[in-house]
Amino acid sequence: MFVRKSGGQSGFIRCSLTFKGERVRFAVGNGCSRIPENEWDSKTQQRRGSGLEALETNDRLRSVRMLITQSIEEGKDLDTIRAMVTGTEAIRKSKGIKALYDRFQKARQDLAPATVKAFNVSLRALEAYEKQTEPLTLNTFQADSPTARTHARAIVKDLTNWLVNEYGYNDNTTTKALRHLQTVVRWHVSEGHSGAIPINVPIEKREPIVAREMPALTKEDVEALWNLDLPPNQNLWHSRNGFVLACHTGLRYSDWAKVDPTKWQEAYQLISQQKTGESTRVLHTEEVRAVLRLYEATGWPPCIAKITNSAKVNELIKTASRMAKLTRKVPNVVRKNGRDVIGPEHELCDVVTTHTARRTFVTIRQNEGIQTMTSWNEQDTHQKRR
Repeated sequence: MFVRKSGGQSGFIRCSLTFKGERVRFAVGNGCSRIPENEWDSKTQQRRGSGLEALETNDRLRSVRMLITQSIEEGKDLDTIRAMVTGTEAIRKSKGIKALYDRFQKARQDLAPATVKAFNVSLRALEAYEKQTEPLTLNTFQADSPTARTHARAIVKDLTNWLVNEYGYNDNTTTKALRHLQTVVRWHVSEGHSGAIPINVPIEKREPIVAREMPALTKEDVEALWNLDLPPNQNLWHSRNGFVLACHTGLRYSDWAKVDPTKWQEAYQLISQQKTGESTRVLHTEEVRAVLRLYEATGWPPCIAKITNSAKVNELIKTASRMAKLTRKVPNVVRKNGRDVIGPEHELCDVVTTHTARRTFVTIRQNEGIQTMTSWNEQDTHQKRR
C-alpha cells in the first residue's frame, strides 16, 4: 500500500495487489481520509500517530488485509477482490464505452432528462467510432507509462478528427461530445473505478463558437408571423403557432407541448421545465389564449409534442419568417478562439430559431418596463441571458 498525493502534500491510500502474475490497483477509501504523506509509514504499512484518525485508518487497513487474505484463500480473482474492497464492480474491457456511460447514468439519477438525452447523443457518436477502431475503456485513458501515454493521446486526437471529418460534427458538437466523455471518465475516477492509475491524458476540447449577438423580434414581427395566412394543420402552420406561443411565454422548445391547451380559460397554469425540473408559471394573455384555443380539441401535433430535436422546427420557422418578410439585416458576431469575430450581416429570417422566441419575450417585456426573472440558479434578468 502507498499514499498517492492529490493536491498539496496529502493524498489517499492506494492498494497495489499482485497475485499469480496479475496486478490490480485501487483506492482503499471507505473511512480512510486523506492523510499527509509524512504520516504514512511505508515499512509498517500503517499511519503514524496515536490520534483517533490514525486508529480508524489502521483499523480499516487491517480489515482490508484480512479480507484480501481470506478471499485469496477462497480462490477469488483479483477483480472480485477489488470489487469487495471498494464496493464497486470492475469494468470489463469488452463492454467498451457504453458500459461507462450506462454506469454513469445509472448512478446519476439526478440528471435532467434533457441532459441524459444529450449524453446519449454523444454516446452514439462514440459507439460509431468504436466500430471502426477499438473499444474505448478506462484503460484507454489510464496512461501509466510514456508508451501508453503516447498511444492514449493519439486515440484522443484521432477521435477528435474523426468526429469532425467523418461523423460530420462541427466544433461545438465535437466540444460537447468530448466534454461528456471527460465527465464520464472523471466520474469513474472519483468513484474509485480506475484504481491507482490516474487519468492523465487530457481530453482536449475544441474552442466553441459562441454567438455574441442574437436577434430578437419586435411586437410587429410577431404580429406579422401570427397574421400570416398558412394552410392549417400542416407542420409549417403548427411550428408557426408554437413559435408565437413561445414569443409570448418565453418557453423553451422542449416545454411547448407541456402547456395544456384545455386550460386556456384559466388566468395561468404551472408547468415543470424539462431542462431544469423547476416549475414555471405560464400567463394566459390574450395572445397565448388565441394559440391554445386552436389545440383545445386536438392537443399538440406530433411535430411539437414528439420531436425532441428542434432542427426541423427551426427550418420551418425560418420559412415562415421569410414568408412574413422578416428580411431586415441583423449583425453577426461570434466568439471564436477567444476573440469576437464580426462577420457579414444576415437577414433576420435566416437566423431565427426556437431560442429567438425566448429572447423576443424578454426584449418585448423589458421594453415595456417589466423585469423578467428566468435564471434557475440565481436571480438574474433575462436581459443578461443570451
